Amino acid sequence: MRVPIGFLPMLVGGLLLLSACESDVKLDEPVAGGGIGGTGKGTVTGFASGSIVVDDHRRFTIAPDSRITLDDAPSTAAALEEVGPGLVARLVVAPDVGADFSSGTVLTLDVDQLVIGPVTQTELTLEVLGQKVSTDEATVLEGIGAIGDLAAGDVVAVNGYADGLHAIAATRVERLAAGAPVWKLTGDVSSLTPGTSLAIGPQPVDIVGVTPAQCGAGLGVGNTVELYAAANPGFTAGATLANVRSLACISDALQLPAAAGSSQIVAEMEGFVLSAALPDFELNDQRVTVTSQTAYIDGGYGDITPGSQLLVDGTLNTGTGILTAGSMRFRKPRVQMEAPVPTGDIVPGQSLRILGLTVYTTVHTVDTSGIVSAGNGNVQVSVHAYIGAGGLLYATTIRQTGAMDYNDVKLKGPVSGLPGQPHLTVFGIDADTTGAEFRNADHVVITEEEFFAALAIGRKVKLTGGTYDDALNAITSVATITLSN
Repeated sequence: MRVPIGFLPMLVGGLLLLSACESDVKLDEPVAGGGIGGTGKGTVTGFASGSIVVDDHRRFTIAPDSRITLDDAPSTAAALEEVGPGLVARLVVAPDVGADFSSGTVLTLDVDQLVIGPVTQTELTLEVLGQKVSTDEATVLEGIGAIGDLAAGDVVAVNGYADGLHAIAATRVERLAAGAPVWKLTGDVSSLTPGTSLAIGPQPVDIVGVTPAQCGAGLGVGNTVELYAAANPGFTAGATLANVRSLACISDALQLPAAAGSSQIVAEMEGFVLSAALPDFELNDQRVTVTSQTAYIDGGYGDITPGSQLLVDGTLNTGTGILTAGSMRFRKPRVQMEAPVPTGDIVPGQSLRILGLTVYTTVHTVDTSGIVSAGNGNVQVSVHAYIGAGGLLYATTIRQTGAMDYNDVKLKGPVSGLPGQPHLTVFGIDADTTGAEFRNADHVVITEEEFFAALAIGRKVKLTGGTYDDALNAITSVATITLSN
């Protein structure tokens, strides 16, 4: 029988665990192969013949001297394989790395689970140690048949991607039937009383007697931290997490070789957009820039908004630490809408209706205007969303753009019907393109005939400047319609 992953730090690290600051991999120390060719972060999807598969198509060789850690403790490829897929891994790869970061020999492989601890909420949203957890059809479940099988107090280990809002898009959730003597919590500090307590999201933590490590000028609000604590018997939602044994500031940026100077190495990273001032944006702690050569899959330049989950491939400048995106895949197909939203079309905390379409919010939705979170309607609203299971729409970003104007609506999405030129439908909304300016994917003006010849069901288009008729569920007087990514 395999050892549950929640026990590994205790078993490997001595009486309780390894201090995070003592176990970090330092890339200025000798590593296998004597050089570095690439760096990345992605989801482990399989194992095969001495190799590890990441993101389904990247296959890396595990060498005898590859250094592997699991939750800051030394581990092995066999141990990771026994745990199974769904782990999120950071890899540093030797100079034999493939040009698209799809192959090569592993120098270092670090797996860090985000939370190990008790379920603190199951109604509406799953929470573990106060951190919201979302799952989808791709989430690996271990020890349970469905998320609904979990109960408050169950101890689980959660792997995935943090969104900067104290929520995790889970790639793996494992119920630890025997519990875990060591708990773990990773996230941004939301409040701090130095030397006494802090909070990670809503979870209060007692840090009396704990010396923060790797925090530069000092621990502060906004720092991302990783802490380990001995299990707290009888812990309930809202209780202060005690028995903390180590606390360290960490970075969610790509690993850089120390003293490498300025060079370009192959890189790949998955994460959430935290802020964007295009062409630059922050993918968790990693600065990314896009160029005119960046290729987009299931989205486009305008979809790079806070709350978007992306997988970026490109080159990392080891001098500046900037990742230049060669290609960018949005984790879910993207859509955009901008139109009036009356207050009556909002279900506070749950959804809104825009252009006749219901769009749901998730734990990752960024809603700084309080449109859905506070029911602030009767305004013009811009929604960036994705198409989820069953064709349902889920918002990543919602914001107010001005006063309600039914004569200036926008819609980007897949063509759902072609009833005949000059009409087409998007999400079942009829669009009359009479008098519109037609553009191809390079934004070059083309003829109406050329435009419709390029259309097919599922091809994305973007309409701007139209007039929406709610009674007819139709858009007329479209100013511009563009073939889109």
